[in-house]
Amino acid sequence: MESHVYGEQLKHCFAQYMRYLISRSPYYLELKNDREEENLQIYYTNLYFPYYGRLKNMRLVLYGAGYVGKAYYYHIINDKEAELAAWADKAFYKFKDFPHDIISPDEIKNIAFDYIIVAVWDEKAAVEIRKELVRKGISEEVILWNRTRKMHLEL
Repeated sequence: MESHVYGEQLKHCFAQYMRYLISRSPYYLELKNDREEENLQIYYTNLYFPYYGRLKNMRLVLYGAGYVGKAYYYHIINDKEAELAAWADKAFYKFKDFPHDIISPDEIKNIAFDYIIVAVWDEKAAVEIRKELVRKGISEEVILWNRTRKMHLEL
């Protein structure tokens, strides 16, 4: 892969595919985990992360701690292309047992960051979050949202 013109992209795709295979192994091996929903490294790897290679060395605020947010969190901390400066959610108080502190959106303005990634499925929700952040004085240019999708890879 290294000698290929798209070597770096191929390495990312290969790593993403391997994570997917590992994520599916408990299902196919019929392994059980009492806290499976909290095991982010296995459970949330089946979403495509639309920012590979685009935010290298950036400090990111992840906004959203639902299904998409958990998947993005996993990719950010494991890919190590960017730094997770903070993780925010309106219902931050519900996530006390997570592996990373989740802050109130009101605290974002006190964080040094380059971009905010809005990690939600719904475009309408993303638009509302963007409006809310702009009302709080955050520049619209640093707020990112891309439609994500599940990886549908056949084994």
